[in-house]
Parts: sequence; structure tokens; C-alpha cells
Amino acid sequence: MGSPMTRASTGWHVLITALLALVSVAAAPAPVQTVDPVEPAFVRDVNVTGQVLYGSAAGAQKAAEVDIVEIYNNNPAYMRLKAFGLQETEGRGKKLFDEARATTNKALASVARRHGVDVITVKGGVEGGEAPDLTREVIEDLPVFAVEGPLLHGSSPRGLTSVGEVDSDQVLQNIAAYVEWKALRPDDAQYHLLQQTWKDLYAKAIKKVARDQGLDGIVEKGDVTSRLGAVPDVTRAVVQALPS
Repeated sequence: MGSPMTRASTGWHVLITALLALVSVAAAPAPVQTVDPVEPAFVRDVNVTGQVLYGSAAGAQKAAEVDIVEIYNNNPAYMRLKAFGLQETEGRGKKLFDEARATTNKALASVARRHGVDVITVKGGVEGGEAPDLTREVIEDLPVFAVEGPLLHGSSPRGLTSVGEVDSDQVLQNIAAYVEWKALRPDDAQYHLLQQTWKDLYAKAIKKVARDQGLDGIVEKGDVTSRLGAVPDVTRAVVQALPS
């Protein structure tokens, strides 16, 4: 039967073994339960019922909607068309409308690719899944400016981020060489010399103002529309930049 000491030792050994087993079980990580991910609503097949503005309704799984009227109303080319009361189907109005349509389509495509969207429709044009409204994001992808006429400073009207406008006639009237040149005939000996002089002075003043004010474009007053509001008039600054 063993001595009391032996029996005690055996008892303690059994107790310790049992406690260690319990600790081992408690410390063991709980089995990982596999849970099927919840499929977001927007990845299910959608039923396109409205006008498609981007992509194709066939097999579309991820869709978005936009307020296309609001987008056009914030497109600077379309804003310019409306401001001058032009027709969308002819002449200058058609040119502006074509520009507005092209830049709107480009913005729709850019936003769609950014979100992996298969189709973008007009508001209320999607059933059967979540279709977020991307109107504001599309507007932010539109050009900031629509420019008609030549740039007085800048390399291209596309991609302009900061533009000023200038009243060239007012500036030129402050250039003595221009005033003198206007009174001459082309066959006068000083005509072409003075012409080059005032053109150089004008160009240098424009360039200085663009550099000082951080403008990447300067246009003739009235030749630009911005979707962000009024374009700064830099006429006074250009006059002040002329040599005294």
C-alpha cells in the first residue's frame, strides 16, 4: 500500500498532472470558425432601367448613378454655351456643346474606372442593387476652365488650374510704343520696329504677372468660363508690370 509519504507524493503528482492538462486546454486557441463573407449589395447583378451614360447594362454587376443635368450645369463649356444663349446644334454653340459632351464622358469614364463600376446611369436608373450617387465626384473630374480664343500666356487650354483674364486694349494704351505705332502706316520706317517693341513689352508684363500670381494661363477678358466662379482680372497688375 506504500507509506503515507509515498501516497502523498503520488497524490500530488496526479493533481499536478490534472492541473497542467486543464491549463493546456485553457491556453489552446479556440478553433477558427469559417464564416462566409457577406456579399455587398452592389456586386449582385443589377437591373438597369434608365439611360446608360457609361458602360453597358448587359451583365453589369456594379453600378452607379449620377445627376447628368447637374453635371452639365457644372461643365464650364456648357455653362459658357448657356451664358451666351447659344444653340447646341450649330456654329459656336455646337463646338462648345461637343466640348462639354467630350469632357463629361471622359470624367464619367475616369470615375467609373476608379471605382470599378460596370455601368453608370441617370438617377433612378438601377434596380436590384446598391448604386451610389457619384455626381459630385464626376463634377470634380471635369475641367475647371473652358477657354475660347488664344492663350496670352500658357501652353495649352487643357489642364489649366489657375487662370487670369486681362483687358489687352487697356494695357496697350499704357505702352507708348503702341500708341505711336497706331498712328503710323505699314510703309513707315518706324512701323515694324515699334510693333516689335510694344509686343515685347506686353509679353514681358503678362509673363511677370503670371509668374508673380502663380497663374498657368492668362486669356483675353471674356474668353474664359470657370465652374468655380469668377476669374480674376489681372489688367491692373499687367499695367503696373510695364516699365515706367
